[in-house]
Amino acid sequence: MNKKRISIISIIILDMIMFLNVNAQSKINNTESARLFVQKFYDWYGQVYAKQRHIIAHVMVLKHHPPYLDKELFDALVADDRAQEKYPRAIIGLGFDPFTNDLDARKGFQTGLVTQNGVDFFVDVHDIKNGRSKKEVLASEIILTAEVTKMNGHFAFVNFIYPKTNGYINGYMQDGSNLLGVLDSLHKDRIKQHWKY
Repeated sequence: MNKKRISIISIIILDMIMFLNVNAQSKINNTESARLFVQKFYDWYGQVYAKQRHIIAHVMVLKHHPPYLDKELFDALVADDRAQEKYPRAIIGLGFDPFTNDLDARKGFQTGLVTQNGVDFFVDVHDIKNGRSKKEVLASEIILTAEVTKMNGHFAFVNFIYPKTNGYINGYMQDGSNLLGVLDSLHKDRIKQHWKY
């Protein structure tokens, strides 16, 4: 009887250890998968961005890779582009690249720290500068944090969070704002100013 009890307790303990190990491994795998998704996107997008005018580079994502984006983010970007196309002589849409948080081409992109909050992963992105080691790049300021979540078995961007800066982009203070927030503000301004699109 004692041996039976010890065997059952041993099995329960082994099961618990295996369960905890699988959960920890799953969390690490999801975190690394989120980082790899963002890095692969920026490896591709960096080349597109360098070849295109910054204003239209993000259109390549909308046209050719819509599954990269969550529906809400995709729809908000499409609406912003349509409004700007209708009034090409006025700046009523984004005046900067939403995926690089810049007006000029960057040398490249390096993903860094990944944090998880529920089902969302927040991946820090750094600007690669000539002559810098990977360690120096990762120690430098982040250019943005990509928020991704897993949908239908694959990752998609939900939002892009911009760090605090001292500058204005397209009349909006880039002060810890995020892409969805900027797009929403632009949309509200267009309504207020009676732009029809």
